[in-house]
Amino acid sequence: MTEDYIVCQVCRFLTKHGVPNIAAISPYRAIRENVRKMVGCFVEVYVNCPVEICEQRDTKGLYRKARLGEL
Repeated sequence: MTEDYIVCQVCRFLTKHGVPNIAAISPYRAIRENVRKMVGCFVEVYVNCPVEICEQRDTKGLYRKARLGEL
């Protein structure tokens, strides 16, 4: 069972019971399509932010690690 599948199931359960929910970061179109089919009520939000701003806000240091080739 993949992490994406588990997140999808949790979203589906919450939606079924009337609980608004957000699943952040879904880089693959196929996964988003599967979630859209399973959950029903699905809103996709695209956030456009310059890389420099993302790096400034990156509390986990993931952008730095990516720049250094560690990710």
